[in-house]
Amino acid sequence: MSETSETWATRVQEAANAHAEFAAGAEWLDLKLLLRIGDAAWWFKVYRGRVIDAMPYAVASNRLGYQVVVGGAGAAWARIVARSSSFGREHAMAALHVDGLRVEGDRSYRALVALGDQIVRSVGLPQE
Repeated sequence: MSETSETWATRVQEAANAHAEFAAGAEWLDLKLLLRIGDAAWWFKVYRGRVIDAMPYAVASNRLGYQVVVGGAGAAWARIVARSSSFGREHAMAALHVDGLRVEGDRSYRALVALGDQIVRSVGLPQE
């Protein structure tokens, strides 16, 4: 993936680490998260309320794996960023999905909502 993709992952990491609601929702997490926007994906390591590592995800080269996948079409994320929808609404309408280990998905949902509704919205979508 491009440097733009790496830069975007770093900006998401920095925004998440400065976000009180994300920190509260992720306080007890030890989670490998895969975030998909359309065909692009990023890997985040969340530990004790912070994102401690972030990188573009490439299936063939990333052997770190993941526990939870959050993803959907770019149009769904664009509606969230434009404030015409929310993470919860897009998830309820099946435009976004949370998949992987069910217990971890449920445990991390508060942090995922902060990530989807506020952090990605503030950072904006990555350049294509």
